[in-house]
Amino acid sequence: MCGASARFAGSTAEQTLRLEQRLSKAKAIHSVGSNQKNFHIFQKIYNMDIDTINLLGGSKVLGKFDNLTTLAKKGLPKQSLIFFIKQSRLDEKLIFSYLDVTKRTLDNYQPTERMRLYISDRLIHLAELFAKGKELFNGVDGFTEWLHLPSIDLEGEKPINLIYTRKGVEDLLTVLGRLEHGILA
Repeated sequence: MCGASARFAGSTAEQTLRLEQRLSKAKAIHSVGSNQKNFHIFQKIYNMDIDTINLLGGSKVLGKFDNLTTLAKKGLPKQSLIFFIKQSRLDEKLIFSYLDVTKRTLDNYQPTERMRLYISDRLIHLAELFAKGKELFNGVDGFTEWLHLPSIDLEGEKPINLIYTRKGVEDLLTVLGRLEHGILA
């Protein structure tokens, strides 16, 4: 079993096999002369998907799925939101505001009941941001600290203040991408 699949905590054998096959296929393409940069991009996406899945509770909470898009369509179980809140250490009010849903509405969901597409899609998007930040800052603590500090890339604004809209989260993903490659504003 490769190192990446070992990181996929609580995965089913079938999901792990599928992910390993995707990585093997990418390695095979790379070995026949494909651009090394493309392979590394694929590997980062693969690892980020695993990190995103783990931030949402892994397959133990999420159940069986093919990819994040299918998972959003199917709807995330409420347990994944609870798991994400604990992992991200973000204020619940901020998360509920980003998800555009009230705590009362979410309280009406049973723990294993699946949330609607809109909420699931936005929660996955937020988890992708945290997966990227966790990778870049060597953990959630470092990323959370960065979120609360004024950023040169954001003209002195704190990144946490952008987590109210999908566009704000996209902007943060862009900033993280630039930081990853050593590009400042």
